[in-house]
Amino acid sequence: MLKLLSPLIAELMADEARLLTGRAKRISISIGVVVLFGLTGFLFLCFAAYLALAQHYSAPISALILAAIAFILALVALAIIKAIAVSEEKKRQQRIEAEKANIMATAAMAAIPAILKRPVLGILVPLAGIALAEFLSGQNKKTDKNN
Repeated sequence: MLKLLSPLIAELMADEARLLTGRAKRISISIGVVVLFGLTGFLFLCFAAYLALAQHYSAPISALILAAIAFILALVALAIIKAIAVSEEKKRQQRIEAEKANIMATAAMAAIPAILKRPVLGILVPLAGIALAEFLSGQNKKTDKNN
């Protein structure tokens, strides 16, 4: 049974590792570029804004205004990063759920030869399946009568 599951598990793990390394590379490169240009532009913008505000207000007031704006921008950036992370996690969970179904089907197929080797289990399994089908169809009929 493990021989049948091992290729699926190995493929799932390799896919997950590939996804994580690709994501790490993409995030590190993009964050580096954003930080470099963003910090340069932000420093010049802050200096120009400080000079402009210092003409209308005092120097400490203009520094406080710029600090407040910087904190607000940081919170907005953090919210955007969190939203992207939630979206990626949701996609990853959906992919894992799809893979679980494949693994369960393979495990069921791998268990069939072991069940068929024992004659008692070979008879009981179909009977259990018929009983389960009857039970589920009985529940569907009760639900239809209630509606």
